[in-house]
Amino acid sequence: MERFWIAILVLMVPAVAFAQSDTANKTSAPAQSESASPQSTDPVTITGPLPQRVLITQGVSQGLLIHQVAPVYPETARMNLVEGTVVLRAVIGKDGVVRDLHVESSPSDDLSQAALTAVQQWTYRPYLLSGEPVEIDTTINVNFKLKK
Repeated sequence: MERFWIAILVLMVPAVAFAQSDTANKTSAPAQSESASPQSTDPVTITGPLPQRVLITQGVSQGLLIHQVAPVYPETARMNLVEGTVVLRAVIGKDGVVRDLHVESSPSDDLSQAALTAVQQWTYRPYLLSGEPVEIDTTINVNFKLKK
């Protein structure tokens, strides 16, 4: 039962901090354009021991992405008209390198392999918690759509 509450606190602290910083930005900052990202990637500050890894949403992790390699559409999937979304689970290290990458769901093995090969090459800005980089656990969606 203790693990459950610790996990909830770890997940809620960044969300609360982001909500607070987002609210503060809306009330004190000049109006921003509609194209600005609604997700904040500002550092979060907490007291006490830092968690080893933080679960963050895909929107937040996308804001940290600094190098993205596009997947190559597999020829067999193209010939068989296979398309869809490959959902990956990734741990991103303190240094921004993708680690522990695996497939959660996929329309085909070919698309899974193409997504894994591309995402393994992505790099991220480190996620800061109380000014210190921490590992993050996140989901990554890779979309494959054939041109008509």
